[in-house]
Amino acid sequence: MKLTEEQIEIIQNHIRAHQLDNEALEMDLLDHVCSYIESVSFEGTFEEQLSQAILEVAPKGLDHLKKQSKFLVKFERTKRSKMITYVTGYFGLAIAMIGLSSNLLGFREGSVLFTVGGFILLVFFVPLYIADKRKLKLVSKLSSRIKWALGWISTIILISAVGFKIMHLMGAAILLIVGTLLFTLGFLPLWFYGLYEKSVKKSVKQFKGS
Repeated sequence: MKLTEEQIEIIQNHIRAHQLDNEALEMDLLDHVCSYIESVSFEGTFEEQLSQAILEVAPKGLDHLKKQSKFLVKFERTKRSKMITYVTGYFGLAIAMIGLSSNLLGFREGSVLFTVGGFILLVFFVPLYIADKRKLKLVSKLSSRIKWALGWISTIILISAVGFKIMHLMGAAILLIVGTLLFTLGFLPLWFYGLYEKSVKKSVKQFKGS
């Protein structure tokens, strides 16, 4: 069956009547419905053919498809927002830690880095994190153990480095470098990824329940 321009317009208006608010989705639906009607041969009126095509393309109905489409758009937007939040937090804290370590090692640039890192955390990460506080991280047991092991080890090393530095003992610089690397490259990425992962999964549950 070859559809006429008038029939195509009827199909298009039928789809638009459901207010999908997604032009690309509407065009895809129009293409699929028209292709189905033209490729499948069965008796009946045009209206019956249209109903059958809609049922084939969207078995649960166009209203359900509309809801799913809105969910996906909102989910992607939320996921992107959370990624920005936790990446900002990671870099802010990492820069602050590197600045603190550099300052303790006697580098003048350390105070500048620490200030920049603190500014990023206070002005960008903290407000974003507070706004998203109800949606926190979810990590597996193994990754959680590794994360906290790295966190405690790096903390102990850093505290030891500060003690060595205060007492003017040898090895303070090495301890400080090792502790900073473990903390910024080991613990922090796992911690912020965990925050991001649970936040995304929490959003999925909330959107599906709405």
